[in-house]
Amino acid sequence: MSKQKQFIEITPPEFNAMEEAYHVYNHNCPSCNGRGSHTVYEGKGSTDKACQRCDGTGKLKAHIKILWSPDYYDN
Repeated sequence: MSKQKQFIEITPPEFNAMEEAYHVYNHNCPSCNGRGSHTVYEGKGSTDKACQRCDGTGKLKAHIKILWSPDYYDN
């Protein structure tokens, strides 16, 4: 099975920005395998119930926030 991987290289910004934000889209939901729903079996029948993790979209996105601050740790 193939997997989607993305990498972020973290380096301090050149200017005075102390906060950065990234948004990574279009990841298949691992709970429903990108289907957007789960099959629920009741008695002899079954119904599909929307996945709670992805709200039925089948996809997830990541919000990544980086905060920069002085490093006072002495090696």
